[in-house]
Amino acid sequence: MPSKITLTLPTQNTDGSPVVTGEIVDVQIGFDQTSHATDGADYKFIADDTNFAAETADGVVTIPYAELNESLAVGKWFCAARVKTSDGVTSAWSNEASFSIAPPVPLPPTSFSVA
Repeated sequence: MPSKITLTLPTQNTDGSPVVTGEIVDVQIGFDQTSHATDGADYKFIADDTNFAAETADGVVTIPYAELNESLAVGKWFCAARVKTSDGVTSAWSNEASFSIAPPVPLPPTSFSVA
């Protein structure tokens, strides 16, 4: 399971104009057990982080995974990020990354003996 998610905020719009300070109001992280790297589809789970400004330094956002409040099942997951503006416009998804969530491992038995 990841401990953090890191991304760099865009500084330009698709038309080449600069992104104005405060224009981006939401960072969205999409999760799915199917890759969407080539199909452009939406992810099954989308976590919103509207408090990303507190997690940003020099345009780089570092989001603690636990703050996303996603309870993902055991298995391999694919994820990507996008941003949303104050006008409600969302960017395309970023490059995709993957990670795995392993099942919990029980502790060994205790008080074992042979008589």
